[in-house]
Amino acid sequence: MSKSLKIKLIIILALVFVAILGFNNMSFAAGISASAKSTQLTVGDTTTLSITANECVGRFSISSSDSSVVSVSSASEWIENTSVSITLTAKKAGTATITIKTNDVSDMAGEKEVTDSKSVNITVKEKVVTPPPTQNNSKSTDATLKSITVGGKKYSNPKTDFTVSSVSASTSSIKIEAQTNDSKATVTGVGTKDLKAGTTNSFTLKVTAESGATQTYTVRVPRLAEEDTKPNVIEEKEEEPEEEEVKVLLKSLSIKGVISEEEEKVDLAITPEFSSEVYEYTLNLTPEQNDITKLDIEAVGTQDDFTVEITGNEELVDGENIITIIVKSKDGEKTATYQITVVKQPKETEAVAAVAPMEISQTPQEVEQELSVSKILIVIFTSIIAIAGVVFGVMEYRYTENKNGEFSSIPYADIGFESENEEKQDVLEKFKETEEIEPIKEDNNEEFETLGEEDKKSKRRGKHF
Repeated sequence: MSKSLKIKLIIILALVFVAILGFNNMSFAAGISASAKSTQLTVGDTTTLSITANECVGRFSISSSDSSVVSVSSASEWIENTSVSITLTAKKAGTATITIKTNDVSDMAGEKEVTDSKSVNITVKEKVVTPPPTQNNSKSTDATLKSITVGGKKYSNPKTDFTVSSVSASTSSIKIEAQTNDSKATVTGVGTKDLKAGTTNSFTLKVTAESGATQTYTVRVPRLAEEDTKPNVIEEKEEEPEEEEVKVLLKSLSIKGVISEEEEKVDLAITPEFSSEVYEYTLNLTPEQNDITKLDIEAVGTQDDFTVEITGNEELVDGENIITIIVKSKDGEKTATYQITVVKQPKETEAVAAVAPMEISQTPQEVEQELSVSKILIVIFTSIIAIAGVVFGVMEYRYTENKNGEFSSIPYADIGFESENEEKQDVLEKFKETEEIEPIKEDNNEEFETLGEEDKKSKRRGKHF
């Protein structure tokens, strides 16, 4: 065998070895990947935890090492070779570890159980309390009264001159007390006062502010004479405090999915976790929950006389469904609107799932898979080139040039090992011993003998096959 041919064969075999080694080293790991949008939170903050199932499908459990520090919006999710997001809520200062584990998960072919877990550490800090603004060092000029109490009856935000209800003739004295709006202000004229019968008794209270400013209040207390039976004045009514504004909100919200055929109900979880002052939510239905055609929603207002209207929770279709919950006050003047976006994924058949997997937005893992496919194509292409090289080497080996510069066929290529031609048998034996052969004469071929050397070489080359 010539040296150049040997080099060609060595290169071809090396290419085949590299191609096979590269193919064997390629693998597609099935498992979990998880990451939080933020791992540093302040009490009251929320963040999103993204969980990705790589080349696997099944139910994944999510748990917090300390739910009093960080709580999760969902303790279990069904993921099929895609990504889902759940909400993490910071409750108090501390550190919590969020752990995601495979519960009942297999590879996409359903042939191998996948066991994996990932964890994310979340640190929660206390809120920074902003100190109150620095108070003005100037002295207060507030010389007003918050209330006046006459004979044990309290009058809030009193006028500077007012009259209280008449007291009986038997009441000879009455106690007057006052409370200032500014704690640094002082009041004079309070205390127990004697009352004259059959007349209106007037008492003056003087309020002095920190700055020295003053304000005078006059309190009139009528006392009946012994012969009088009815009061001669109208009682000053105490001002009623203003009512606090009533907020129209939901107190609780629970959702169950209804399967049309069996009328079976299953509990469903919304994202984020329900809160009275959070008005927008998301509910993702997996392909396995495609049989759910409507939602049984129980919504309760913060007051018993509130009315709740729910629309869009029946006849769910594939894709997005918008459910609206309106809470109204008793008089209908105040309302609050809550909205739930229900995403219903179509149920795939086995054949469709095998041929056309569900399209999802690309993740870094999918990009890596596409690169892996490119690697496979490169390996296949390299293997084809290597095989073609081997075939070429074999074909090249079947026709070689001997030491005399003449071309000869490998003996068994023309005559075979079973030939009875003695001359060709001798050539074959010599080839086996020395790997050098003499040109085989073309028996009984006068036309061949008359040809020139170049034409003879051309004809011999034609016997490759």
